[in-house]
Amino acid sequence: MASDTLEAAILRLKAVEDALSGDWTQAGHAVGAMAKREAKAAAAEATGGSGVLTHMGRGARLSSGYDLDNQGKRLTLKLRPPGPWVIMEQGAKAHVIPKSSGRRRGRGKPRGARYLLAPGYSHPVKAPIHHPGMRQKRGAIRKTFARVRDKASPMYHDEMVKKLAEIYG
Repeated sequence: MASDTLEAAILRLKAVEDALSGDWTQAGHAVGAMAKREAKAAAAEATGGSGVLTHMGRGARLSSGYDLDNQGKRLTLKLRPPGPWVIMEQGAKAHVIPKSSGRRRGRGKPRGARYLLAPGYSHPVKAPIHHPGMRQKRGAIRKTFARVRDKASPMYHDEMVKKLAEIYG
């Protein structure tokens, strides 16, 4: 009788080992989808609702993606494009935007001119432009990862509890 319970316990522990070392891809995709939603919400919060930096080139939309490694046990959140995310995290120092090179870059663009999307500038601008920078540091990256970290661990924990409940009943 004691050997039956010992053998049953050994089989259950083997099942736990298999469950923990097995495939967690489904749980990883659920956490990844949640991470993308949280990154989108943090981007909207940092940019004032749209998630787009309209005065950065043609407009930089803050988005994200994820990769799963190690059978779904490791999730890597990728914030795209990285440059605007860093600006929304750290701010930007004042700097000079040089005038355009003398080469023609397309039809109708005068040589040595730079086009700006900013109030108070007439187009094209043929001189270097002083950009005042951005003093406000909004912490977009820090807030994104804090939101994801707060929700990812419980999601993986819930999946682990489900797997253990299947084993132990």
